[in-house]
Amino acid sequence: MKIYKFSKKHGKKVEKYQSNLATYVKMIQTNEAATIGYMYIDGEGTVGYHEAPIPQLFIVVEGEG
Repeated sequence: MKIYKFSKKHGKKVEKYQSNLATYVKMIQTNEAATIGYMYIDGEGTVGYHEAPIPQLFIVVEGEG
């Protein structure tokens, strides 16, 4: 069993694509073209528009998206 800590302090600040106040934490990297991770976006934060290299699914667990 592996225990994951969902904490912003384990992540990296997202600065690409004119993003602001966003932090990404990669949990798993697979051999296929997929990753599993989570992101914190502060109240006035943004993730800048960009074409993702692989399909993405966003699930908002708090706030609005």
